[in-house]
Amino acid sequence: MLSACSKLKDLEWGKHIFKYINGGIVERNLILENVLIDMFAACGEMDEAQSVFDNMKNRDVISWTSIVTGFANIGQIDLARKYFDQIPERDYVSWTAMIDGYLRMNRFIEALALFREMQMSNVKPDEFTMVSILTACAHLGALELGEWVKTCIDKNSNKNDSFVGNALVDMYFKCGNVRKAKKVFKEMYQKDKFTWTTMIVGLAINGHGEEALAMFSNMIEASVTPDEITYIGVLCACMVDKGKSFFTNMTMQHGIKPTVTHYGCMVDLLGCVGCLEEALEVIVNMPVKPNSIVWGSP
Repeated sequence: MLSACSKLKDLEWGKHIFKYINGGIVERNLILENVLIDMFAACGEMDEAQSVFDNMKNRDVISWTSIVTGFANIGQIDLARKYFDQIPERDYVSWTAMIDGYLRMNRFIEALALFREMQMSNVKPDEFTMVSILTACAHLGALELGEWVKTCIDKNSNKNDSFVGNALVDMYFKCGNVRKAKKVFKEMYQKDKFTWTTMIVGLAINGHGEEALAMFSNMIEASVTPDEITYIGVLCACMVDKGKSFFTNMTMQHGIKPTVTHYGCMVDLLGCVGCLEEALEVIVNMPVKPNSIVWGSP
């Protein structure tokens, strides 16, 4: 029941069960208290989670990791690190939880530094750790480290599914290596919506507009439904006439409601070819409030 409350983030029911447990009807043990911490942490109630943690007679790595994850999820990353540093014996899950916390706060350098500590501790990372490090490499443009991570993935036989493949493709594109991004994509056995979208956006932002649009056609032919992010890549890859057509099809064919980013792409397309009056008309008639990026596009 507590696990269900955690997944649903149902704090009301979670507190009801917690009260039932405190009534002495159910004997508390390590497993039950760990799930209590996880439930409160998942619901953002870190005072309650910390209270359970502080009153535990015994703790294991799961107890500590749940506290670290909970504080990281609400943005208290330094407090999360304080608890992380106190863990008596860390496993790959606790290391990955802390690394992911840094990623969520855009503290990529610290995420990479922690990964180096993990290596020195001789804790073997799993595919989730590797994806986190590839994400940090992508944001920092750290191609050399990203290449090393790929070598580790190949060498250690980490699960190389679409989850890992997508991170590799994204890393290569953000580091400007289009050739290797395309190579990873070609070698992937499983391709999901995020794989195709990563390719389309990556090709578009690296100046390969025609290839991005061809990739979009292949995505549709493969019966994979695009989402709003896919269409951002498509619109970035277009010239004006095609952009107008895709912008219409986004809603008519796939039921995607345009966001301020999509309108911004259209304004940028029109502005680049000197259609300033039409660009202004798009801004004025937008159903959402234009931001500074939209106004700055023309």
